[in-house]
Amino acid sequence: MSSAPSVYFGLPEARILRFPPRPHPPLIRPASQVGFSWDHPIDIPSTIYSLSLDARVPLFTACFYITFVCVLNYLNKRRLYRPWPITRTLSFTYIAFAHNILLSLFSAWVFLGVCRTVISSLPPRSSAPYHIADVFCRFDRGQGGGRLLSDYSAANNTSVSLATVDDGFSGTYKAESLWERGMNYYTWMFYMSKYYEIMDTVLLLVKGKRVSFLQIYHHAGVIICTWVGTIYRTPQAVVGVSFNTGIHTLMYLYYSFTTLRIKVPVFIKRTLTRLQIAQFVLGGVSSWLYVFISYDSPMDIPLVATEDKSDNQIYVGRDVRSNVVPCMNNSGQVFALLLSTLYLVPLTQLFVKFFGRTYKLEAKQKAL
Repeated sequence: MSSAPSVYFGLPEARILRFPPRPHPPLIRPASQVGFSWDHPIDIPSTIYSLSLDARVPLFTACFYITFVCVLNYLNKRRLYRPWPITRTLSFTYIAFAHNILLSLFSAWVFLGVCRTVISSLPPRSSAPYHIADVFCRFDRGQGGGRLLSDYSAANNTSVSLATVDDGFSGTYKAESLWERGMNYYTWMFYMSKYYEIMDTVLLLVKGKRVSFLQIYHHAGVIICTWVGTIYRTPQAVVGVSFNTGIHTLMYLYYSFTTLRIKVPVFIKRTLTRLQIAQFVLGGVSSWLYVFISYDSPMDIPLVATEDKSDNQIYVGRDVRSNVVPCMNNSGQVFALLLSTLYLVPLTQLFVKFFGRTYKLEAKQKAL
């Protein structure tokens, strides 16, 4: 190890790769806020927060959604895929437009909120890279700096401040994690939005269209993946939430225009599909980087007064040490990442097939 703490890239510890994963940490509801603000417009009641993260809720919803779509697909087939009468009313157009514009605005709000959270959490420019790694990796104080830091505190019978670091080089910096700064709030809101996005499927079914396996797999799988990521407080959530909401802001804005029958150039639709595929690939690769990153976590450990007999003086000093802390510090976080990857790989393949099939068909129709 060098004299100054550093950031490392290497193989992860075996303990975080164990299966089955360790139980998720106790649920901590996002802190209440006095007054209204754009980044925290509503408080989340404890009962709703706990109930929404009960395993039965996402699992039952996913199973019910799949069954519901299969039944409605069958009924629409029997009706020869004719639109339902309600689709011919002006009210349906208003509902569809309100749905799409609401999701576009919501996605923009979450995206901007995550960006603000990241920017406000970054240490001063003078701070070292491992301070930045600490902010991005240590997603809440309950998990702290991982097993090594906890073991050190227990062995030495001392309390180590997990939020304050002092390496003796760039000074003391009080780091507050992304989770504490607001990612807990935005991650939960993002998770809950996945239930509402089922409305996409309902609108398609009412129009008499057949819902594809791609959409069924997409909506059912994302509910379970975001739930697991939320209960394990995965630090790579900042990647998934920001990428997904950024794309959804544009995608639902596009759907809003098409609902009002505003003509949008075909290349924009094609670009949005490419961006969706890109977010799956880049998001997955970026998330897996967390597994291989570790960093020195400086600890400011107070020492008792010591007497120097050479000059009969008493000195009170401190000892600054550091531990190598993995960015991913428990098997639950890795399990959430692995589950998301197993979900994203087939999803990406389905989107690629959809892209090729859709735009090849459009090219043939233009040629005719």
